[in-house]
Amino acid sequence: MSDAASRFAARYGETLDGLAPPLDADDDVLGFGPADYTEAPLPPLPEPGTPERAHLDRDQAAMVAGLLHVAPMRPASWNDPAVLPSRGCFCSRCNGQLWWCEREAPRGWYCTACLPPSGLDPVRLIDTRERGR
Repeated sequence: MSDAASRFAARYGETLDGLAPPLDADDDVLGFGPADYTEAPLPPLPEPGTPERAHLDRDQAAMVAGLLHVAPMRPASWNDPAVLPSRGCFCSRCNGQLWWCEREAPRGWYCTACLPPSGLDPVRLIDTRERGR
């Protein structure tokens, strides 16, 4: 087993003798030490207007679009009634945008489609759909 493989296996308590060696003071949480990281400089970006740069720009635009899509996503419920649903947020389960909480002694916010109110207690509703779009 190579030295790197031994260190990798040791992080999970698997060594040839069955005992994981103690971590050195310079090792990080996973057991990697300074020798495991290289200090190679990053390559320069391609010049603007080149096909290589256009490819990188498309990849970055796709990544940003994905992040902007999931940023307003909320779980179907959360337990802090002080954290109001924000405009444009939607349920991660059903994409719903109507939220409710109890009027008296609120315990949290819930998606009306995934976790509908019982109808026994009065509730407060918030519609997070963006108007004018």
